[in-house]
Amino acid sequence: VMNPEVCCIHHPAAYFDDSERSSILQLLKEHVTKKGLELPDSEFRYRQPRTVFFSTGSPGLTTYADQVFDVSLEFPTEQQKQQQQQQQQQHTHTHTTGL
Repeated sequence: VMNPEVCCIHHPAAYFDDSERSSILQLLKEHVTKKGLELPDSEFRYRQPRTVFFSTGSPGLTTYADQVFDVSLEFPTEQQKQQQQQQQQQHTHTHTTGL
């Protein structure tokens, strides 16, 4: 079994039924929490953390994720929204101080 420290997987469960999909995503979650799969528990503290990035079009699958990033071409990301708010606040501040 290969135990990479970082995995990037595009739609890991797209071609599986609900039962298989759940098993696959649970294994990915276990890979992260146990810092690898099928490794001796006695070596846990010496292992490096594991990270898995995966994409999905199914909102229900995000329950397996620790963090969710919503990426869209149509809607601004949370970071873009914050930047827009900061720019608006700076613009408003500039106008009020110029009076």
